[in-house]
Amino acid sequence: MKFLLSAAATLVVAAGLTNAASAQEDATTVLARVNGEEITRADLDEVIARLGPQAQQAPLQLVFDQVMDRIISQRLLGAAGRAEGLADDEEVKARLAEVEGAIIQQVYLERYLEAQVDDAAVQARYDSTVGGQEPEVEVQASHILVSDEAAANAIIEELAAGADFAALAQEKSEGPSASRGGDLGYFTREAMVPPFSEAAFALEPGQTTEAPVQTQFGWHVIMVVDRRDVVPPTLEESRDEIAAQLQQESVGALLTELRSAATIERFSLEGEPLDAN
Repeated sequence: MKFLLSAAATLVVAAGLTNAASAQEDATTVLARVNGEEITRADLDEVIARLGPQAQQAPLQLVFDQVMDRIISQRLLGAAGRAEGLADDEEVKARLAEVEGAIIQQVYLERYLEAQVDDAAVQARYDSTVGGQEPEVEVQASHILVSDEAAANAIIEELAAGADFAALAQEKSEGPSASRGGDLGYFTREAMVPPFSEAAFALEPGQTTEAPVQTQFGWHVIMVVDRRDVVPPTLEESRDEIAAQLQQESVGALLTELRSAATIERFSLEGEPLDAN
């Protein structure tokens, strides 16, 4: 199984070195010849892949002529440069060395990650972190926040007399959710401070706290709107996220190992020696 490089890995390698082969056409189909040098379908696909999503999503016939003209121009310029001996030019050799280094880094990391982050590794991480989780309960609640207990008790009396919770929240709540009628959305028990969570999770949908609930933010009148069980994601739903985590961890471990085995000398901007590694 082959995963995309994680964000940590792509910081180490050069971007944009992609290779695309057509699944519908023979990659060896000859599309043109320039002074006898063949341009194949694989060459076309590679250039389109490097042009980005817009070119990739466009109908092939729409971009075919333009891309082929680009490839032909590149071949002509390359041939002209070789005819002038630029293959042995020191600047060309230096640039080729840079590209070679980037490709080596990328291929090395890809193969390393393929070996480290396979289906078995993803399955094991899923089983240890997600697979054994029980469904988690969430509640959707609204609240009215005021600064003193007497005001909170007065609001509870108004609600008991039939007042609309959302309207009272908009009118009297001092919390940021006042404009939403006090709606806090869905949340888990751990997402709120303990006194608030204990009160909210003790209520059934449609119930309101009979007494104000005090937290460090003030006094709350809480109404639960709904309860639901949140089922842990499946392996397939978690696969990409787990793979990215494993890739990042693997690259970090690899770089730590490589650094520990290397002799690294660092210097300040003034050329003064700094601590090794």
